[in-house]
Amino acid sequence: MTPPVRVVHLGQQPPESYVAAVYLGGPAQPSWRAQAVELLRRWWNGAGELVVFSPEPERGSHCVPSAEQAVWEEQAMRRADVLLLHIPPGIPDLVANLKWGAWCASGRAVLSCPPEADGLPHFAEQHGVPVGHFLEEAVWSALGMLAGGARRSGGARSVPLLIWRTPQFQRWLRRLADGEQLLDARVDWVRHAPADAHRCWSIRVLTRVPGAQAAWRRLSSDRPDEWALVAHGEVDGEPVVLLTGDHPALPGGPLPGDGAPPVAAALAELGLCCGPERVVWHAPAPADVTSAHVVLPRSVQLSAAELVTLPRAALVVPVATLTAYRGVAWSTFGVVAGVLSSAGSGLGDVRPAGRQDRRPAQPAAP
Repeated sequence: MTPPVRVVHLGQQPPESYVAAVYLGGPAQPSWRAQAVELLRRWWNGAGELVVFSPEPERGSHCVPSAEQAVWEEQAMRRADVLLLHIPPGIPDLVANLKWGAWCASGRAVLSCPPEADGLPHFAEQHGVPVGHFLEEAVWSALGMLAGGARRSGGARSVPLLIWRTPQFQRWLRRLADGEQLLDARVDWVRHAPADAHRCWSIRVLTRVPGAQAAWRRLSSDRPDEWALVAHGEVDGEPVVLLTGDHPALPGGPLPGDGAPPVAAALAELGLCCGPERVVWHAPAPADVTSAHVVLPRSVQLSAAELVTLPRAALVVPVATLTAYRGVAWSTFGVVAGVLSSAGSGLGDVRPAGRQDRRPAQPAAP
């Protein structure tokens, strides 16, 4: 059975749930949208319903006031996974040009225009926008971007596929509190990257916890997932952790493409000979409350002898004063606290101290 394609005309509401959505933007004349819909019906093979937003009233329906039309179009474009913008030759359309300018860098645009369209195809290619010189080419490119789609319902329909499919957003979605609902979303920006690199984005999400008012918050993925080494021990019975660098931080960095943190190399740089049996793996931890990316902690417990033989570049910092040093993020304390708690290292009632601009002292030799 052919998957359904539903056309949502100007003024109509989309279904509560679907797997993909396309917005057909461009001048109403000549009537090209019927051909685009026919091509979508013929070629769509996703695992569910494809919604096609058409900013034209359904035949025989009443006209929609201009103000309501503008609101409907804005909401439809926000919910579209792909915006197919058709610019036919010789037909100037200011509204279509404005939409192109607003959405060409969104990561969701497909341009349909003739080759002689005043350099527009070249400009589109500079922004990574697929270009079809014939409507059939543009529709095929749009379907390729949808890649079968993904089921979303309610407020999740406002999260486009290029963000919905990222592991960072899916992890955030799984971290929602019990009963917490995603009511709406608005994409702030998307930064394009090569296919083998990290796609950066920022989105505002409206969520509601039972018994509380709905609230907007920002969620961003502006860097790849990271890994961090928590090398910890005790000095005079007090938990300490190892920091490195001019701006003190946990050893680590961006997670390599193979997903394997180079822990052994980091330990070797510190002059530590630790076998893999001493390295403890911990569950990924959120980098911070506004970021969708995570930190993959690995930990090693150091002896007192190892702590005093570290190179001068390494800083041994009491956990209680970890956030007192300029450049150390509060999220670092969260990662360290999680590791020490799971390791049973006696974190106890340790609380982060106020921030100060000073360097930590090194432990004295036993």
